[in-house]
This record gives sequence, structure tokens and C-alpha cells, in this order.
Amino acid sequence: MNTNIKSLSIGLASLLLFLASCRKSKSNTDDLNNNNTELKSDVELLKLYNFTSTPLDGKFSFNSTGYFGSQSFSRSNNFSGTFHNSAHMGNAQPAQRGNLLKLGSEIIVPTVDNIYEKPLEQNAPIWGSTMPISLQATSSSPVLTSNFRIPKLLIVEGHNPNFTQTLGLNGKIRTNVDNENAKGVLITIEYQPAYNDSLRLAGYTETVRNAEVQKDDGSIEMTANLFQNIPNKCSYKVTVGRVNFQIIESTDGKKYGVYAYVYLSNFYNKP
Repeated sequence: MNTNIKSLSIGLASLLLFLASCRKSKSNTDDLNNNNTELKSDVELLKLYNFTSTPLDGKFSFNSTGYFGSQSFSRSNNFSGTFHNSAHMGNAQPAQRGNLLKLGSEIIVPTVDNIYEKPLEQNAPIWGSTMPISLQATSSSPVLTSNFRIPKLLIVEGHNPNFTQTLGLNGKIRTNVDNENAKGVLITIEYQPAYNDSLRLAGYTETVRNAEVQKDDGSIEMTANLFQNIPNKCSYKVTVGRVNFQIIESTDGKKYGVYAYVYLSNFYNKP
């Protein structure tokens, strides 16, 4: 049976001009909590953190997380996902057993809890490559197939995870480049009063989170937008990441989200 496959990528509507202009783009903290029910552009990267509020009948992810200098700190690299009923939203979605989930030529067998999962090797060739995916919810459902590109793993150069480095305005974070990643690199910085006792006692009691999407060219700039409302002399968290996202839609109306996120984090001191 023929199927219609609709590919969408996630992120921020306010960054609509990013791909066309290749300029540094910005967002603000309010965008992190945007609960729009539709994905509105090819560069709406920040919605990865809420995934999507669109009802889906299954979610499947490739992910790699860790700290800068992950040669010393091991990364977590996994594939996981579930089929479920789109009528169930939020964290209480019950997992359902699907009829088929295949990555390339490998059939993934679910756990007793109906979770499809597979550990991924850090040096595996899937990172930065296109993975054929086939899925089927029930034996009477159409088999859906799609080719999904997984971003390259991030490598941050010249940094180590000792959490004592200083990084301020106009500073640079150097990374490897993913030439096929048109969606850019997402960078967030976050001030948390729980990690800054003296500043918290001085009145800086609110968490501040800022974010930008910047071109994937190997150089991330610490801009004034990122440091907006971040107090001086604080310790703050930096996260840089690449994402991709696709909705696979069947002719029977079912929708399945496939996404990938690779990110690294570290703590820095602001001058």
C-alpha cells in the first residue's frame, strides 16, 4: 500500500529566515515553553525539548548525550521508542506492542514493557548518515518506510570537562562540522541559582535560560543575546546540540515521530 510520508523538522518559528540567510539567529526564553500544536518551520529546533504537542501514535529517537571532552566522560548513545495511542498525551502514554520496527536490515524486538531500544556505539557509522526506517503498528496496518538522516556526533575542541574554565562575551566554542546539517547548531546557556549561592543570596534567584541557533561552521560565538540577564561572576551551563526530526504519516491517518538529538554540556564561569 502506498503511504504518504511527510517530513518536518523541529525548532523555532522565529528563526524562519535562518536557512535562507545563514546568519546567526536568536531566540528567547519564552520560546522554550512555546506550546504551539504545529511545527511551523524547518528550523524550529528548540521544540525538540518539548518534542511536539501534536498527537502522535509513536515516538522513536536516536540520541547521544555527554559532556565536553567526552573522551574522558563517556557519552550515552541509544535508540529508543514506543508505539502508542495518539489519544493519550503527556507522560502517561501507555506503550503498545507494534508489529514491526526495523532499522536498516535489523529488526528491533521490544522489551516486555513494549519499549523498542538499542544501545548505539559511539564509533558506529550511523552518526552523520542516513538510516532506512520501517515501522508497522499492527499486522493490518501499512508498512511505513523512510530514510532519516542522523546528525554527526558533536566534538568540542580545546575544552575539557573540569568545570573551572572561564568563557565570556565574544568567546568561541570550537566544534567539528557537519556539512550536511542545514539546521544549524543549537546553543543554550543557563544560569541556575542553586549553583551560585552568593549570587542567589544577593538577589539573583531566578533561573535564566537563553538560546540561539548558529550556523554549523565549527565556531560557536558567545553573543550578547546568549548572556542576556545572566549575572557576572556566575557559574553557568552551556549545551550545544544538533537535531533532526521527521513525522511519518500513514494513509490511515496515523502519525509517527522519528527524531535525533546529539548534544554536549559543560559548566563555565562568566567573567
